[in-house]
Amino acid sequence: MPRPTRPLRVEALQDLISNSGLSFNDRNTKSWVFDCPKCGKKEKLYIRRRDGRFVCFYCRDKEGFSGAPEFALALLLDRTVGEVTDALYGPEFKATPRIESKFTYSVRLNLEPGSDDDDDDDFGASDAGETAQTSPKGLLYPLEYQSVLAPGGAKGLAYLEGRGITAEVAARYELMYDPLKRRVVFPVRSRGVLVGWQARLTGPHEWVDAQGQTKSMPKILTTMEEGMRDYVLGFEHRLVGSEHAVLTEGPVDALKCDLCGGNVFSMGKSVSEGQVERLRAHGVKRLYLGQDPDASKETQLLVRRYNDEFELWYMTPEGTGYEDFGAMPAECARECFLGAERVHPRRIFLSFNR
Repeated sequence: MPRPTRPLRVEALQDLISNSGLSFNDRNTKSWVFDCPKCGKKEKLYIRRRDGRFVCFYCRDKEGFSGAPEFALALLLDRTVGEVTDALYGPEFKATPRIESKFTYSVRLNLEPGSDDDDDDDFGASDAGETAQTSPKGLLYPLEYQSVLAPGGAKGLAYLEGRGITAEVAARYELMYDPLKRRVVFPVRSRGVLVGWQARLTGPHEWVDAQGQTKSMPKILTTMEEGMRDYVLGFEHRLVGSEHAVLTEGPVDALKCDLCGGNVFSMGKSVSEGQVERLRAHGVKRLYLGQDPDASKETQLLVRRYNDEFELWYMTPEGTGYEDFGAMPAECARECFLGAERVHPRRIFLSFNR
């Protein structure tokens, strides 16, 4: 069933901006032009008059700051996204996850065909002074997804807490829950734009039906914007300002490395050149290899390819009594980080579990 088009009330957008007391440049006939509250650059934030789409021509490529108007206006007005959404669409509109905070992230608008481009001229911004690269389009969560902190996400939070992931950590990483499929949802963003997610089953993945037949379903399902899979890392925002990265396979492993900083996940044993490029783009100098013990082949390949580029360190759960990082407390994962060994380029990695 197709997702309903977002019912933006353009007159409500006009009234909200006109009566808010905000200072803006009104000489542009296509957009309202503001100083960006995210990067602080003068007259770089454009909110398009005809459909509300916004973009900052300075920090769009750096942090993905573009999308639906409520995310920009929440910062400009110092109000929650939910409050601005009610004003623009009416309180009955629930398509945007109602996380009541001033944290903003970009989403894709359902606009008319051919109108969802971010060309400077389409905003009347041919003189914006910034040339932006092509940014990810971004995805919307299904309507049933809820924050694990919301009442409808309580089962998801219970699962996370059972694995040693606190509500505070879940909130900082903006984890969601799918109550229909009973899966915890871990977002994947590129430059701040939601480009996909991994959804992990909270119950058993195998069972016996009424006829005595063994049934199963995947433990993990990955949804990703087309073409983005090999060019993003999960929790990439953790690389901002960090000279090191802790590279793990999955989201639970990465969350357990929260105390280490720079914790990201590759969504599998293999690490693509595009994902390594994201490490380069963030200026990573030290790379801690935290793949599961049975990923010896993939770890060996990383060492051979990138030993001359990164200072490589090897994190292992060996000797901790835990099978992998996802099974251990965060404090234990930090001890593994502090005790990591510098990788010799000729080191051989072996696994007897494959």
